[in-house]
Amino acid sequence: MTETLLSRALRRVFAGGGAVGLALLAAPPELLAQEVAPKPVARVEITGSNIRRAQAETASSVLTVNRADIERSGKTTVAELLQTLAVDNQGSVPVNFGSGFAAGASGISLRGLGTASTLVLLNGRRMAPYGLADDGQKVFADLNVIPSDAVERVEILKDGASAIYGSDAIAGVVNIILRRDFQGTTARAMVGTAEAGDGQHHNVALTWGKGDLDTDGYNALLTFEYKKTDEIFNRERGSRDHIGKADLRPWGFSAQEALGGTGAITGNNASGNAINGNVRNPATLNYYNRGNPAGVGFTRQFPNAACSNFTNHPQGDPGGGCLVDAAFLYSQIQPQSEYVSLFGRGTTMVRPGLEAYAELNVYSNLTQSSATPSSISASVGFPGGP
Repeated sequence: MTETLLSRALRRVFAGGGAVGLALLAAPPELLAQEVAPKPVARVEITGSNIRRAQAETASSVLTVNRADIERSGKTTVAELLQTLAVDNQGSVPVNFGSGFAAGASGISLRGLGTASTLVLLNGRRMAPYGLADDGQKVFADLNVIPSDAVERVEILKDGASAIYGSDAIAGVVNIILRRDFQGTTARAMVGTAEAGDGQHHNVALTWGKGDLDTDGYNALLTFEYKKTDEIFNRERGSRDHIGKADLRPWGFSAQEALGGTGAITGNNASGNAINGNVRNPATLNYYNRGNPAGVGFTRQFPNAACSNFTNHPQGDPGGGCLVDAAFLYSQIQPQSEYVSLFGRGTTMVRPGLEAYAELNVYSNLTQSSATPSSISASVGFPGGP
């Protein structure tokens, strides 16, 4: 076959195009060598817990309070911080609550379901319960055990988590994460008093930390805290008008409405209801008391003449008798308390991705609480009664 001039020209063009194509295919290896070296990946620490981290599951499933939020709040205790949040509701135990058999402790109540239904975790682990139960029945964790200076952040799961943690997490979970990277020394001291000049509060805290896990391979944290609060009685607040008083007649209530509450020793006529401090015969329905030993009808427990020997409460009951405002005399607005807390934690890096740690938490709580004296009510026919 004779090659024409046109075919020879086309063959040369296609051959040149193939060479160009091969050259283009060989170019990527040279470009790969010019890529920038990868940047180091930042270290991410996750504290183990069963709290779900996917924020997309609900609008706001987990509320996080970080260290900056804690410092801006001005709160000196973990209990004060949590009990000022909107998630805390009815049923929480404030530190000045002395009528629930758990004086001196503080507990959080999510969704108003009580402290026994709110689980409190420390670094993802359950805390030991307080030695006294709220109302004598509900076991809860005392937030005063945790030194506020050692807290890094607080994670609050506002949804029920009883399927994961058990029945004590029906209302939600509070996970308190302690600091693991603190270095240096900080000291804090505070003195406060009430407007009336009593109920003084003293708080001293010292925090020390050393070592960096990334560079030194270890970290040590030690926190000491001491708090002391003086008591305040209702009788020291006479200027607060009706607060802490059982006799409410000066504010428009009748004598019986005022005397039927806690702290009043009084009575009614024979057709009235049983009054604490009296013994009633179930057969004759007569009352027996100090002023009526024969049980005929009903008389007052104490004659007016003896009131000055029994109480200093202002008298004036139209039916006679002796008025005693026990709530005003014995109840407290703030109990006397003294706390000492020592927390220590040591962490060492065994190898990348593996750490070993040890924690020590020593806590002492001495609280003196006063409430109204208990009265006794019984009937003659009651087994074991008079």
